[in-house]
Amino acid sequence: MGKGGVGKTTVAVNIAVELARRGHKVHLTTTDPAAHVAEALGAAVDGIRVSRIDPVLERCARASGLASSRGSRRFQARTRRLARPQGTEPA
Repeated sequence: MGKGGVGKTTVAVNIAVELARRGHKVHLTTTDPAAHVAEALGAAVDGIRVSRIDPVLERCARASGLASSRGSRRFQARTRRLARPQGTEPA
């Protein structure tokens, strides 16, 4: 989260569109309650999937213990795998 009106959504959408144009599959998520990502994206773009994370529900899940450390490790592993350049394997 951050200050409003500084271009975070615009930058994220433009990066997502360029990555999709280059053939990457992109999953763009937002915590923006107004869902400006879909609005900024305009029409559907091949290779881009948009979803919304509800910050209130996430806080509730963590507070109730539903967010497990096992799930967090799985998310971190997937994030590392996605961050690698295409066609490379971990060392």
